[in-house]
Amino acid sequence: MADYTRMETVADLLVKGLGLGPLEERPIDAPEGARSCISGQSLSYGYHAADFATKSTSDPLTQFHGNPGGWISENEGICFRNNNPREGMPTSRQCLVFADGTYYYPLISRESAAKQARPCWSDLVREIWPARAGQTMAMLLTTDPKKRLWPMATTGPLGSRTPVYLYANGAAQTVYCDWPSLLIWLQAIEIIYEMGFTKRAISESLMSDYRIATEVGLAETRRLDDSLVSGRQLPWFDVALLIAQRKGE
Repeated sequence: MADYTRMETVADLLVKGLGLGPLEERPIDAPEGARSCISGQSLSYGYHAADFATKSTSDPLTQFHGNPGGWISENEGICFRNNNPREGMPTSRQCLVFADGTYYYPLISRESAAKQARPCWSDLVREIWPARAGQTMAMLLTTDPKKRLWPMATTGPLGSRTPVYLYANGAAQTVYCDWPSLLIWLQAIEIIYEMGFTKRAISESLMSDYRIATEVGLAETRRLDDSLVSGRQLPWFDVALLIAQRKGE
């Protein structure tokens, strides 16, 4: 069934990008004024959210945005049902997907990505800009591949305020990224990372990595650290830092 009153959600993009088929249980008519408890989009049909919460559903209140007794869309139901370990949990993966169905399944490590013939985040974020500027997309970036993140993520155009759902070190947040600035800081971080500084030092203080600081030179290290001060205040600095790679990686 087509419902043209709804804007495309993360679930819509995932179903299209992964080529997921409809469920055996067909969606039912929703009451007038019903909205998805995940995306907030108005629904003319869908599913009861409670029917998709199982014993293995972690934190259903968060998954259903505080309303597990509400409604979800057909594609949201499809995404829940396809979170199957035997199928590789396709809807729990970190990914970047566009509204035209182009789907990427990247890895942070360039070496691991090469071994698996998958894209590396550091390369992918550069590849799509500016060729896909303005196109609707969803990006889920995580260090925990077992987390179902898509219900908390959102879609948006690639550009000056692109939403990226970031889950790292147990903390989750939606980061609105200025893509050109993200790429500038990614480049700056990788230059310093290539010198041997750790990501923690890049995040906090290059002087804390004293061995590398002495190799580079204390005056140069201070200059480099000063150049990072403004970047560390940006919301997307953590995104750039997480995906940064050395050339040999």
